[in-house]
Amino acid sequence: MSEYEKISKDRRRFERKRVKIEVSFYKGGQVIKTANTRDIGLGGLYIASDAEVKVGDLLSLTIDFEEGKFKAEAAVVYVDEGQGFGVRFQNLSKESEELLKKAIEIE
Repeated sequence: MSEYEKISKDRRRFERKRVKIEVSFYKGGQVIKTANTRDIGLGGLYIASDAEVKVGDLLSLTIDFEEGKFKAEAAVVYVDEGQGFGVRFQNLSKESEELLKKAIEIE
């Protein structure tokens, strides 16, 4: 078990589903990159990317699900340098939460 998995397991309030989904992320209105998730849940997700971000950075995320376009603001809460990083959603709207539940099939 990696250090990320140990820390994350203790901190998570929401179930995460291991799934690979393309996500675009932006900082200050500028596209940083498009990468894949490693896992996702109602509280946040892990992005497998070598993008240079740091804990506390605020990002805008976009995921195109079949059910619709998911947009969210998120804070970087963990960085696994050269591997990826974990983010926690900030002020997720009820509509975005419902779309996410439906798209990733979480109750």
